[in-house]
Amino acid sequence: MLSCKQVSRLISDSLERRLTFWEKLQLKFHIVMCKLCAGHKHDFEKLRQLIQSKINEVEQTQANGLSVEARQRIQHLLDSLQ
Repeated sequence: MLSCKQVSRLISDSLERRLTFWEKLQLKFHIVMCKLCAGHKHDFEKLRQLIQSKINEVEQTQANGLSVEARQRIQHLLDSLQ
C-alpha cells in the first residue's frame, strides 16, 4: 500500500497528467482506507474547480473585451435611462 506522502504526490500529479491504471487503482485503494488522504484529495479537487472557474471567468472577460464589473456598470446606466 502507498504511504500518505506517496498518495499526496499522486494527487498532485493527477492535476498535471493522466495517472496510469495502476496509479489510479493504488490511489483509490488508499483513499478508501485513509480518511485524511480522502479529505486531502477532496480539497485538491475543490481548489482545481475554483482555479478553473477563475480561468474561465478571465477568458470570458478577455473574449468580451470588458470586465464583468464594466459590463454591469454599463447595464446599470442603460437601465437607469429607461
